[in-house]
Amino acid sequence: VAFFSILDGPSTTVLGQYVQQIVPVLLRAFSDSNVIVQDSAVHCISNICKLHMQAVQPDHVHAIIQGLIMKLQESPKLADSACSAIFFMSASMKDPEGMPESNLLSRPMLALMQALIATMDRPDAEERNLRVGAMSAAGELITASALDVQPVLRDLLPAIVGRVEQALQMESISPDDRKNKEQMLGLLCG
Repeated sequence: VAFFSILDGPSTTVLGQYVQQIVPVLLRAFSDSNVIVQDSAVHCISNICKLHMQAVQPDHVHAIIQGLIMKLQESPKLADSACSAIFFMSASMKDPEGMPESNLLSRPMLALMQALIATMDRPDAEERNLRVGAMSAAGELITASALDVQPVLRDLLPAIVGRVEQALQMESISPDDRKNKEQMLGLLCG
């Protein structure tokens, strides 16, 4: 919690060495017996992904991704924090020059997308707006993807189209129903 609190302020140049040192500690905390410690660790990783991703070593990126995939299967609160971390990690890896041939998200792309789709389908996905968080993370992940994952994305397209068809068939009786339907369609189309 203390490290999380100082992340927003100093530059990556100043905090980079400390980020590199804390990531393995935070990853170990993902498995702590206390859920509050787990949540704090996931939340801190999310903030690192948002503010200082450039300081994370490539071998730690894959460990973070594996940990986040596991957290997507846990409580809605932990899963929501994991979705945020995936969103921020993806956003930080976008190439302003266009689509690269490959990036650090290429190898785990299929596992990440499958985990996010499974999160969207959880029976408790409405809690903490988890479904929206998972869809937003998936959209950002696709936006940050490299050329070498186009076959993976092409294979996932039927599942996305199926979800669009389901959303179109949803009844919208109340204003909240309409809002949810529109939000779902917007995220799926995005």
